Parts: sequence; C-alpha cells; structure tokens
Amino acid sequence: MKISKEAQLHMETAELLMKGIKESLEAKPDQWGCIPREHSAASIKRRCVQIRQELLQVEKGVTASL
Repeated sequence: MKISKEAQLHMETAELLMKGIKESLEAKPDQWGCIPREHSAASIKRRCVQIRQELLQVEKGVTASL
C-alpha cells in the first residue's frame, strides 16, 4: 500500500517513541537507586499519548489514500 510521505513520517515517529519506551522499561536504577526522569512512568505515559496521536495521523493518511 502506498501512503503519503507525511503519514510515513508519523509512522516513523511512532516507531521511535516505542523504541524509547522499550529502553525506559529496561532502564536500571543508578548507584543511588534513582531512575532518570526520561525513564519515569510519567514520561512513558506521555510518550504513549504521543504515539496514539501519531498513529491517528497515520490512520488519516491511509484513509485519504483509499
């Protein structure tokens, strides 16, 4: 299926965000038992919301190409 370049970019962004979430889930606490903010539960939640928005844009792009 052929989709627009814009929809492809949204898909790539969603994939990168998912990769970042995977890295956060595998993060280990430092020597003081702290996990950096970029790996916090709140950060993961924000990225999940952003992934949803990106995928909605992909959906719009796919629907428009039908």
